[in-house]
Amino acid sequence: MKSFLGIDIGSYSIKLIELRKHKNKYVLVSLGEMPIPPGLLSFENKEALNALSVYLKKVMNDSKCTTRNTISLVPSEKVFTTFITVPQMTEEELKNAMEWEIKKLPIDVKENLVNWQITEKNQQGMEILVVSTPKLLVSNYLTLLKDSGLNPVSLKLEPLALAKSLTSEGHKDLLVVHVGYSFTSLTLISKGNLKFIRNLRFGESSMITSLASTLKIVQEDAKQVLHGAGFLKYKDNQQVYNCLKTIINMIISETERTFNFFEANTRIILSGGCANIPGLINAFTEKIGKQTYLANPWADIDCSAIRDPGHLTKLGPRFAVAIGLAMT
Repeated sequence: MKSFLGIDIGSYSIKLIELRKHKNKYVLVSLGEMPIPPGLLSFENKEALNALSVYLKKVMNDSKCTTRNTISLVPSEKVFTTFITVPQMTEEELKNAMEWEIKKLPIDVKENLVNWQITEKNQQGMEILVVSTPKLLVSNYLTLLKDSGLNPVSLKLEPLALAKSLTSEGHKDLLVVHVGYSFTSLTLISKGNLKFIRNLRFGESSMITSLASTLKIVQEDAKQVLHGAGFLKYKDNQQVYNCLKTIINMIISETERTFNFFEANTRIILSGGCANIPGLINAFTEKIGKQTYLANPWADIDCSAIRDPGHLTKLGPRFAVAIGLAMT
């Protein structure tokens, strides 16, 4: 069976996963992660793209991936998304209707690529996800992948990748809180379909900057404190806890607001590079009053080829997007 690479190019690292589908299960073929210098992720800067290509080639080589067929990620902060509801209609009628619906949106169709897909059909009509992405960004992203020796099959949104990797037969109603480096995304998934997407303008970077300023330390040391001492409230960690409290409480408050507005039986999942911060899951559980779970995108994947499968548990939240991309 053909395998695919899921490549998540983030603000400070490139994450790569290769999956092959065998019968009804995915098989992990290879994985890799490569740190990249801060500020290198710029799709408008040709020099940065050339440098990024070097790192991308290295992680491909180090991971010993066996395919070049790639599904990658459109940076969410550059994308406009919205949901609209239309009555039930034929495919041809829907195409015509969407032309008019898109004209109502704050989108410059000359500068942006606009795509849409049906996320749900019910008695009330059809729910449509509309996505607008700058043409220059898409062009430069595809050039980066091709110049790195890859065959780009498609570009996907982070929420779609998370929905793919984190939903299972037993859990199809999820609120995924993906705490990334530059921002935090809230993705509501109902019956396996996207219902709500929102980006919050703070994430790991905000926490690191706050710690560095408060503790008078460099950013790299602040990152170590964040992932070491974490959000645990004890005497010797009080200064760190108080420093992080404002940012983390804002994320929790927005999560709670979204959770309360939608489904009370929705499972809250924490993913992203900050999901393993000590004390974070407990803080969500206590403040929202609903058990919060650590993302486990490995649930439906055969990882027997990996010598240290226990190590994958910790990597899971960070690789949730890349895994969802590879599940094509």
